[in-house]
Amino acid sequence: MNILICWIGNTDLNCAERDELDNLGPITQALNTSDYDKAILLDNYKNARVSVFCRWLHEKVGIQPEVFPVALTSPTNHKEIY
Repeated sequence: MNILICWIGNTDLNCAERDELDNLGPITQALNTSDYDKAILLDNYKNARVSVFCRWLHEKVGIQPEVFPVALTSPTNHKEIY
């Protein structure tokens, strides 16, 4: 089983909101270009934008992501991210 594990980024959220054909964002592009069976996404946004992104992602790639909320004081706090 191939599993993509990654953080949801602002670019991913923006791409879902714009729904442009030529700009899918990093997560969607990764799922489209490789043979993944599952997507596990880490979320430090915890807002409605993430729900919109997950629905959009499912429509684009046919994978319903599992989302796990993570508390960060900053998206660049590498110690917390690790």
